[in-house]
Amino acid sequence: MKKTGISFLAVAISLMIAGMAFAIDIPNIGTVVGGVQVMGAGVSFTDRGDVLLALLYAVRNLINPDTPEGTTIPTTQQTLITIVNTDTTFGVIARLRFREWKRSREVLDIDIPLTTNDVWVGEVSRLAAGGGVLNSPDQWISALPAPDLVNSPFPASAFPAGGIAFRTFLIDEASEDAKLARTEYGYFEVIGEERVGAPSGGSFPRLTAVGADRDVKNVLMGNVYLIRPEAAQSHQYNMTAVSNFAIDPTGIWENPATVFPNLLADVQGEGTNPGLGGFNQLEFILSKRFVYFTYVDGIESVTNTPQSTSVVITFPTKHFHYNQTTHTILPATTNPFGTPFTGGVDTVGDGANFGEIFGFAIYDRSENTFTTPGQPPISPPPPVTPTVPRMPFEVNVIGLVATDPPTVGFRNNIAIATANTASNQVFTAGYGWIDLSPLLGQPPDETRTARQGETGVFNFFNNPFTQYFGLPALGIVMTEFFNDSVNGYYGNTVPWQYAVDWVQPLVIGVP
Repeated sequence: MKKTGISFLAVAISLMIAGMAFAIDIPNIGTVVGGVQVMGAGVSFTDRGDVLLALLYAVRNLINPDTPEGTTIPTTQQTLITIVNTDTTFGVIARLRFREWKRSREVLDIDIPLTTNDVWVGEVSRLAAGGGVLNSPDQWISALPAPDLVNSPFPASAFPAGGIAFRTFLIDEASEDAKLARTEYGYFEVIGEERVGAPSGGSFPRLTAVGADRDVKNVLMGNVYLIRPEAAQSHQYNMTAVSNFAIDPTGIWENPATVFPNLLADVQGEGTNPGLGGFNQLEFILSKRFVYFTYVDGIESVTNTPQSTSVVITFPTKHFHYNQTTHTILPATTNPFGTPFTGGVDTVGDGANFGEIFGFAIYDRSENTFTTPGQPPISPPPPVTPTVPRMPFEVNVIGLVATDPPTVGFRNNIAIATANTASNQVFTAGYGWIDLSPLLGQPPDETRTARQGETGVFNFFNNPFTQYFGLPALGIVMTEFFNDSVNGYYGNTVPWQYAVDWVQPLVIGVP
């Protein structure tokens, strides 16, 4: 549960909801009303915004699940990126920042320029010795504006011939190989920093006229393609667009040598960025309570086809709640640290010991309920009492596995079993859901109502909400089948279905 501390949020759609709380599927929420700028960041219903969040990039070499013949197929992966500026008048300088999967350590932080109606493309691949590298046929900002940081232009140049390798100095692992491996999948951010004019002489001029508005409007959109060339396969998804993230007329550009701009300090209402809202509001808008999915796994009984499903759950704001050096949670009194993330990151040794507690329920295609044994059927198993499932990472790739006990493999870093030897159950197709705000000591309950909340107002859809249940998260569902005729896999990626759980306090005397 997270208490809100936001005054209000104006949005484009009016939805009246009575009672204490509700859980409703709102896949896209916008904050633009008839072209009029309104206060508060929100998830864009047009898939355009001034910030884009991509929940997964991946360049690890994979070994596909076993084929019917018992062979394995090693494949390489690349991630292709398209970022679009739909502004017909102004260019955009955008921060492109990659974070690794385990603890959100920054592995690459650069600025890229986009002209009007422009598409910037990039490719993340794996270096021969390990680790990620970014290449692009387009430009990047190769030097800082100088000498006048206020008015001088942004100089752009072509990408280095060998690309820009991901860095490892912020990653704490015992060996360089382990550090490089941490950069081979994760997520990334695209933050619109500043409006600029048309390029001239290889540079993008800053807007210096009196009253010029450098704020990037809701003009960015993007796509990600996770491809495996040997398997002739592509998993595609749209980036999540956050609208009205910043509304600062001076822009929010910062030197790439700093950690700014970022989702904590630069969302409108934080620091010097004007407006109502802030980081709490951003996390409220990104919050999800239930994640729903259908799955296939194991060997399909009729056609004997190997199949797999992975549910990806990424926490793009979790790292702001923890001390990045000692791996311990910061005091809850240090706003905004603490809730809604409640699990410690780990011990200093960085083992997968702790994380965010979740609940789940699994059903097969014949409506049978999966019988959960005493030890939660997940891997890595939780080592603490009570033995409850936990998501220990910033990017959680959760595989549904028809084995007991479950084992982590393929692209997954967590496994949930759909087989139980004790009850003689093996589910290879069905439906499930994950509860990101479970009641400890009780089984998952999708139908329960939320608890009465604390004071404080978050005005959403013209209704006051005091708190939410769940976690700020992004997600997709990835499914694959083995095709024996081509000796390879085919599959697809779809957005997850989810429900939010936002609490509205009961007002005595009001129906």
